[in-house]
Amino acid sequence: MKKTMVVMLGLVLVSSSAFALSIRNSKHDLSNSGAQAIRATSSEKLCEHCHAPHNAAPKVPLWNRLDPAAASFKFYTSSVTLSTAAKNAALSTGSISLQCLSCHAAAAGVAADVNAFVRDNAKDTDLNTATYVGTFAAGSGLGTDLTNDHPIGFSYSVAVSQRGVTPNKGTALQPIATATNATNQMVFFNYGAKTDQMECSSCHKVHDNANPPFLRIANTGSALCRACHQN
Repeated sequence: MKKTMVVMLGLVLVSSSAFALSIRNSKHDLSNSGAQAIRATSSEKLCEHCHAPHNAAPKVPLWNRLDPAAASFKFYTSSVTLSTAAKNAALSTGSISLQCLSCHAAAAGVAADVNAFVRDNAKDTDLNTATYVGTFAAGSGLGTDLTNDHPIGFSYSVAVSQRGVTPNKGTALQPIATATNATNQMVFFNYGAKTDQMECSSCHKVHDNANPPFLRIANTGSALCRACHQN
């Protein structure tokens, strides 16, 4: 039994090291030594900028930041190419996209207001007390107007059912199983009564920048796009 526990502990440590190395020196390394455009003023920690081991809110994914208001954002719309589900896109409270936007809602070219949603509780040193400097580049600082970005916050499975190959209505969508297999487990999220939600993390893996910018697969030949879009 003891030997088994030692082996399991070793595997956890190896996995943790690999996990940490996957964002070290990437643009999601906000430690002071990461030397990224946006970084902590003094903290050398790698994970605290987003995660807390204790007293996190929400508990999954051990979140260490406050989320912006779901109603703050405007989304891409089109009377021609979108399904009804995508036209009605809206973020739910607790949406994983809001966690992304707790940083990326800052506008490009101005001081990145990463500090705005930092959880700061002097009574609990597990919470994030870092402060940040730097600015977002174009494409990273999205602001709250997302009308020039791919829509998020809608049910992919409902969109699939609404997207036949219809003239002037864009392309049909792949079934969830096909899209998931093509993208090494693309994730569609569930929030209460909402299922199969298309979110930022459906296309992006925040801890893995093997395919910049943190894409689930390389987009050579529009492979990532075509994982969902049939034509």
